[in-house]
Amino acid sequence: AYIEPLITMKSCVSELIKHGWTLPVVPELPGITLGGAINGLGGESSSHRYGSVHDCCVSYDVLLGDGTLLTISATNEHS
Repeated sequence: AYIEPLITMKSCVSELIKHGWTLPVVPELPGITLGGAINGLGGESSSHRYGSVHDCCVSYDVLLGDGTLLTISATNEHS
């Protein structure tokens, strides 16, 4: 799933469930955004198995101050 900024965990999970999917780690706070969970090291009881929220992400799009858009992942040049 491609998650836009300011999407809350509640709305993200609600939409994914409609399609038979869910996230491996879902913090208890329904109003927290996915970005907030990534930056705040969001963890939950399932984190002992899947890690924190950021460990479940495949890649990130990062907009730099000069307007450059980078896709960041563990396997690309910007890892």
